[in-house]
Amino acid sequence: MMQTRLFILLPVLASIVCLPPLSGCASQVSDAKVSAVSPEDVASWLEKASDSRLVIDVRNAEHFQTAHIDGAQHFDLPALSESRHSEFFARHKTLVVYGDNAGSARATAAAKRLLSLGYRDVRVLQGGMDAWRSRGFPITE
Repeated sequence: MMQTRLFILLPVLASIVCLPPLSGCASQVSDAKVSAVSPEDVASWLEKASDSRLVIDVRNAEHFQTAHIDGAQHFDLPALSESRHSEFFARHKTLVVYGDNAGSARATAAAKRLLSLGYRDVRVLQGGMDAWRSRGFPITE
């Protein structure tokens, strides 16, 4: 009798508490947890050629191929969660994500995904590629 109750109760508890091993729920990250970084700060970091920071372009592949921030790596949104990239991301202290512009939902979603995967210092480039380009910072075309 007790085993039957437990068998019925367990899925209910998992759905309420969201136990990842049982339900596969991902941790949720609010927009408030996403930090921004100015194009000037990123340009300064890139000038120092430090391996501790990684700039990630999450725009579509065609936009990346047309022009991107010098040194940026392209990852589409689903690829950020792939375990094959985890070691590469973990080698960097700071991950900077950017999209096309200040309202890039893709960049915010990418930052939230990386934060939910446990990366601590994830930032979104303020203004995205539009702000970078308008300031005349280096791009690869």
